[in-house]
Amino acid sequence: MVAAAVTEATKDAVPRGFKQTEIGLIPEDWEVVALGDLGHFLKGAGIRRDQSSSGDIPCVRYGELYTFHQEVIANYQSFISPCIASGSTKILRGDILFAASGETKTEIGKCSAFVDEFEAYAGGDIVILRQSAASPIFMGYVLNSPSVVRQKSAKGQGDAVVHISSSALSTVQIPLPPLAEQEAIAGALSDADGAIRAVERALAKQRAVKQAALHALLTPTTRLPGFSGDWETKTLGELGSWFGGGTPSMARADYWEQGTIEWVSSADVRSGTISPELRKITASALGESSARLVPSGSILFVMRSGILRRFLPVAVTPREMAINQDIKALILSEFAHPEFVVQAIIWRGDDVIASCMKSGTTVESIELGWLKAYEISLPPLPEQRAIAAVLSDMDAAIAALEARRDKLKAVKQGMMQTLLTGKVRLE
Repeated sequence: MVAAAVTEATKDAVPRGFKQTEIGLIPEDWEVVALGDLGHFLKGAGIRRDQSSSGDIPCVRYGELYTFHQEVIANYQSFISPCIASGSTKILRGDILFAASGETKTEIGKCSAFVDEFEAYAGGDIVILRQSAASPIFMGYVLNSPSVVRQKSAKGQGDAVVHISSSALSTVQIPLPPLAEQEAIAGALSDADGAIRAVERALAKQRAVKQAALHALLTPTTRLPGFSGDWETKTLGELGSWFGGGTPSMARADYWEQGTIEWVSSADVRSGTISPELRKITASALGESSARLVPSGSILFVMRSGILRRFLPVAVTPREMAINQDIKALILSEFAHPEFVVQAIIWRGDDVIASCMKSGTTVESIELGWLKAYEISLPPLPEQRAIAAVLSDMDAAIAALEARRDKLKAVKQGMMQTLLTGKVRLE
């Protein structure tokens, strides 16, 4: 009697036109299919990094499935010679390429669909599903959807390096609508990706324009109209006063609860920006600890962080803020403009790191004395302001494009959630 009641309740919970399956609710006219029933699996082979620019034949290496290719392979990063191709695995239109190795179970089995007609190859640590039963573009999207990612994650093996086998992938189940609907879904999601790529192209162009402007404006060779006068070379130590900060005791609730003073840690600083979501400390924490309050317009340098392997985190404070012990603040003298100085430092970021990084330390760190000795060139203050304004306008244009791209990506994710589960049907 109880079992019958539960069964009846479950039936009532299933919306009309849907059915309950092993992978959740799907439309009644959709199927649940294991990948092994759609085709057969084979393995990629060969193609070392040093061989990936040996010729002009397109190829896919497994790491590129994580870093370069999206749901559908649209462009190629690596090209091999006929000699290398002879020892690799040729891929055919409709093949789905899975990364068989990865760093985490969450990302294992990231895949892309190959939909081109020309000759191309797959390198080692790639598992290939050769199939012609389903739309390859639809497969690319559905196999990277959250419900399928969870299945692949559960089948990953290993800790430091995670692997997934073809036999494990063959048991992954996907929702499969009729072919016409697969193609309609694939078309809608492809259009969304096209809009994202268009914004990304505009973003790349805008970034290139800014790089050219940095090169032109931050050296005395190109002057903005109406400006003249000699540029001066000064060390960062000569530009103003330097201060460090600290972290109030985490054990003291009264230092953190209902705090109103923004407190910046090394993780909050990026290249030119400070996180909008900062922890806050109380006035008593500021008065009783080594945390330091610095004024608006201070330049923050992260002195110790693993992120220094990739770039120099430096930014201007938009208002009064407190800082921790891994940050040094430069409070500029009146002859230097903070936005100009930060733009100059970011432009020279790699050189700053190379010149000022300590060696032999567990965590990358900047030597303060070396940083203070680093030299930059400064035009007269009015020209600094003008250059900073030009570059700030370019940054605003870049930020607007980034926001547009992120919004389109969010829209695409929403489309995937509804279209790939049948919650929204396309005519």
